Amino acid sequence: MGDDKNRQVAIGYNKIEGYYEFFVEDTGIGIRKEYQNNVFKIFSRLKQVEAEGSGVGLIIVKKIVEMHKGKIWIESPIAKGKGSRFCFTIPESGESN
Repeated sequence: MGDDKNRQVAIGYNKIEGYYEFFVEDTGIGIRKEYQNNVFKIFSRLKQVEAEGSGVGLIIVKKIVEMHKGKIWIESPIAKGKGSRFCFTIPESGESN
């Protein structure tokens, strides 16, 4: 999330026609549109950001969401050119592969 001292994270969900849509949102630097699909590739990291991590977390989350017949995506920026919202859906029925 960068060096911002006023960092914030929000977590929530909405129920939408047979699905639950969850989100995790931060006030960090954001992820430009052209890099959003890359963060779901194994060992892929944004080079311009100094942060801890191995580059496997989001691919694991993506696999779990897809096993439960859900979808995952990023919305960024979310406010004043900053922040990211990671969203995913899970069917209300709880069905999985």
